[in-house]
Amino acid sequence: MIETNVTVRDIKNFIIENIDEKEFLPFMQNINALH
Repeated sequence: MIETNVTVRDIKNFIIENIDEKEFLPFMQNINALH
């Protein structure tokens, strides 16, 4: 069952738990480059 009321905190916690920082930082840089 998919939880629909996901908060930003939930997303951040999921990312922190599942993505290595070395992979996450370039990912954030790519997002920032799009804005």
